[in-house]
Amino acid sequence: MFKYFESQKSEQFFLSRSQSSQLDFHPQNQSEPNNRKAKTTSSRGHRRFVKLEPGDDGSDLDPVFRQDMTKFKPIKNHLGEATLWGLREYDRSGHPVFDLEGAGRRRMLHQSCYYSRGAEIPESQFVKYLMAKKKSQLEKLDVTALKKRDYVINLTLPERNSHAWIFTDLKDGACFGPKGCSATDIMHLPMLCYEFLYAEEYTLAHLAQKEGERIEYRYDLGDNWGHNLKIEKILSEQESDGAVVLVEGHGMCPPENGGGNGVWADDVYKLSYGTRHEKSEVRHKLSGARNVDLPPGAIDPKYFSVDEANKRLRDALRSHSSLRDGARTNYIFPGVPSPDLLRLINPPRRGAIINRTIEAASGSSAIGLTEEVVSHRRDKNAKALCAVCGKAQGLKACAKCRKVWYCGSQHQLSTEDIVSVPNRAFTNILPLGSPQSNVSV
Repeated sequence: MFKYFESQKSEQFFLSRSQSSQLDFHPQNQSEPNNRKAKTTSSRGHRRFVKLEPGDDGSDLDPVFRQDMTKFKPIKNHLGEATLWGLREYDRSGHPVFDLEGAGRRRMLHQSCYYSRGAEIPESQFVKYLMAKKKSQLEKLDVTALKKRDYVINLTLPERNSHAWIFTDLKDGACFGPKGCSATDIMHLPMLCYEFLYAEEYTLAHLAQKEGERIEYRYDLGDNWGHNLKIEKILSEQESDGAVVLVEGHGMCPPENGGGNGVWADDVYKLSYGTRHEKSEVRHKLSGARNVDLPPGAIDPKYFSVDEANKRLRDALRSHSSLRDGARTNYIFPGVPSPDLLRLINPPRRGAIINRTIEAASGSSAIGLTEEVVSHRRDKNAKALCAVCGKAQGLKACAKCRKVWYCGSQHQLSTEDIVSVPNRAFTNILPLGSPQSNVSV
């Protein structure tokens, strides 16, 4: 554990677990008579300060983790919103600022102190206290009525399912993510929010109860795409049918592995105002993205078709569900991978198949492999949608394949109805990167 003096005359210093049992922890109790130890737990029995393992001197530990966690208040930006548990300061645009160099250095120097002992790093200790606090608040929140009402959401910068993702409650910065995610970019989680609550256990109603409220959605924790979800309207229970409906949209979907919001904004600017060479360069880059199936000359960042987008939604609703631990993964091999090697990388599992796409790696003779684990079992009714209209109530399994759900016999035969997003569990939100929505709009 560590002791942190707020006095300007004192220096910060940290104590290992072996030393902490002999010393006081809280600054205000240093002058207490009879050498009485200061309390390190709150009245509820929660530990108030994080523990440092022997060998960790606290170097490069963000100051936010040195404080009494029971008194922590999320840091908010100029809009009055907190992101990523409210642990970061913000720039002028309201985006969190990261000390990536310090965080990386700390991981290299001190993570072995914790992993070798099976202990939690100080950052996770702090955030898990915030998680428990948020979970307690959500358990007391009554959203029974809201769960029966549909949300009209304004979503900017939607993406698809190849990476990890995080929802953030902007009121306090609480984070929600996919349980058991196997996407490679989950390794960046300690650079963002360290830990998150499982999104499957909550609904939209837990994050937003009023019209006008906003939620943040981050996709690809490496590129760190930021999305804004604004609750435009909450329909009455009588108006709600639980259907997933795409109302309108603008612009093409950004490219997978495209570098994030800033790079995409720069690409769009070059396509509009750049030189001929810059425009050609951007078009070829976008055409090579995995989620773009257009020649360079047909790339138009302003193009959008509601009919085409709804068709992609219908295709996604008809498809089998991706597994939580089966996100798209990319591999590069010097030659064609053998079946034995493929089985070793991702062994077969019950109730699932592995979709693989093999193609020449860009700029080399190596082989690129993209794979995704997909369930060939039907969805559980609690997470299913009609494969045509997206309705979530009164579903019946297809009489033939018993894997796809429909709201009636007419939709089992029809493919022309319009589809789209109800206020159900996060796993049903399309196309917000959930494994059930392999679609870009």
